[in-house]
Amino acid sequence: MTRKRSVEGALTQLEGELLWLEHCLADLDWKRKRRAAWPAAWNGIEEAFPTTPPKTPLTLRLDADLVAWFRSQGRGYQARMNAALRAYMLARKTGLRGTG
Repeated sequence: MTRKRSVEGALTQLEGELLWLEHCLADLDWKRKRRAAWPAAWNGIEEAFPTTPPKTPLTLRLDADLVAWFRSQGRGYQARMNAALRAYMLARKTGLRGTG
């Protein structure tokens, strides 16, 4: 496989995963839907055991249009970016895949 095909394949997979993530983030009721996929015993776990993982400051380079879109959503855009990355991480950890 040539390097170009390898890169194109990786980009195609990444685009599919990003479309899936964008779809999840566009849904304002994502928390309720996420909970629907959990075992019933997990409902209310966030309220029962509230935690905030420690934050690690870092310098990160992101595409300008991506940052502009998150900022356009108003205050709390960094927390939403963190939530988007967390949703992606959890989806990958649990083996969930997009439909694209």
